[in-house]
Amino acid sequence: MLTAANKLAGTDYSRFLAVDSIDAETISKAKEIFNRYLSHGIITGGRFEDDEWPVTDEKSRITIRFSYSDTEYEKHAGNWIGCTSQCYKEAAKSYVLFHMGAWTLASLRELASHLCRTAAADFPGEDGFGDESSHIAELLQLIPGFSESRNAAIECLEDCAALQRIRPGRQRHLLDFTAYFRFHDAMDEYWEGAEPDDRRFYFPLYLWWKLTAVLPLRVTEFLMMPRDCIRETEKGYMVTIRRTRLKGGNTLMAYRIDSDFEKKSYPVSSEVAESILWYKEATGKMDAPPIDSLFCYEPYRERHRMSTGEIYSYDCLKTTKDDFYKNVLAGKEIPVVNLGDTRHIAMMNLIISGGSPRMCMELAGHANIGISSHYYTNMAELVECSTYALFRKNKKGAAARFQGESFYSLTPLSELTQVPEGWCGSPRRRIEEVDDCIQAVNPLGEIGDCKSCHYFRRDRQGQHLDFFDTKQGRQKVEADSWFLMHMVEAVRQGIGCQENIRQAMLRLQQSCHHYRECLWKDMEVGNGEAEENRK
Repeated sequence: MLTAANKLAGTDYSRFLAVDSIDAETISKAKEIFNRYLSHGIITGGRFEDDEWPVTDEKSRITIRFSYSDTEYEKHAGNWIGCTSQCYKEAAKSYVLFHMGAWTLASLRELASHLCRTAAADFPGEDGFGDESSHIAELLQLIPGFSESRNAAIECLEDCAALQRIRPGRQRHLLDFTAYFRFHDAMDEYWEGAEPDDRRFYFPLYLWWKLTAVLPLRVTEFLMMPRDCIRETEKGYMVTIRRTRLKGGNTLMAYRIDSDFEKKSYPVSSEVAESILWYKEATGKMDAPPIDSLFCYEPYRERHRMSTGEIYSYDCLKTTKDDFYKNVLAGKEIPVVNLGDTRHIAMMNLIISGGSPRMCMELAGHANIGISSHYYTNMAELVECSTYALFRKNKKGAAARFQGESFYSLTPLSELTQVPEGWCGSPRRRIEEVDDCIQAVNPLGEIGDCKSCHYFRRDRQGQHLDFFDTKQGRQKVEADSWFLMHMVEAVRQGIGCQENIRQAMLRLQQSCHHYRECLWKDMEVGNGEAEENRK
């Protein structure tokens, strides 16, 4: 059974409709939904019967199309669907309307496109119809009537959809982190000598890099920054961002900026704040966007000779990035940075540098641990590359650090049990019971690790120098990264607490700091050997 839910713009309530068949009654309900969105200006014209529906969410204007050949339908899909072309098209339109409010307009356009392609397709094979197999199967079950071939197709599509669900999560694969540092250096070098016209054109890309690599924003949130986004306080500058309310798929869309986004303010560096103030002044005489947004479309239109367009969109930012690689970074062999990468880099930086557990809990909106794991699995690489970049600039480091406790145990050896590399003070261990031992778990999840137990006392008491081991340092970062990831997942499932996340974050921050020092020492030694060889 399909549950249709629609949230109306300017309201705080939603309407739900249980649909078990797309018949004359439900088509009438679908037409009511169409007219409701038409009256609120989200569907901007036409009728339910039209094959093209112009729609807008204030950020963009697109067209949802239901165009396909009746002849092709009767020749192909009609043979196994078992209904007329008109019946299928009305069902497809109704199905799309029943998802209004739950999907973005762009996703609805893509869904309609898949349904139209299905109308000209032969019986589905082993691969079904790709990612849309489950939706096509659901639509077929809602169409009235009976057909053996349709039932066989539904079974085939559902099997395909099940295989799609159990495939490994499609994670974002980040570049080697040296690519991001090289991009950063190239951007700074270019920006210092750029002409005013070039600065106006490339400013959205410049600000995207400077802001979203520090503050984990989705690209849409970044592009929706209001024009008046900077204010100065006693403690420094604050930037206002429109953050989406649509997290985790649990909130219905109203297709209105004020309803789907909320304004939040964050501290920002004077460098970023002053660049935004410069851009506002440099574009002050240009046509204002039809929505309240920081970026003007005119510099982009002039550079690309675009006669139409009003809003600086995701496609504009992507084209600007491609232009930057083609005209500025040509010959530098810097891998192409994806627009979504910076959000992941920013989140990892926040975790390493002491971000709050509340920020970490932003990750918990994902459906499962596999989706959020890419925030953690690249921690060691980030530490390596950031340390290398810092080493190139100031070449300072330490050869060793102190480890161990600053106090000495006064418990006599007669009351302790000898264990590898030290002594155990557990009374239960003395009588050969393991109650305390099973509570000692190391970062790799191994139970019974003496060094991780508070009863453990080293042979060498007090503090002593710990010389760095780069291999062990990396293993510790990776283990603590996975530990933090599982703590976040436990809290998301309601079987943990935020204190667990706080402790896991501290462990990871400490191991990252230690690994950085290990790498620094290795680079210092390597640099010294290179200088000796040159002599």
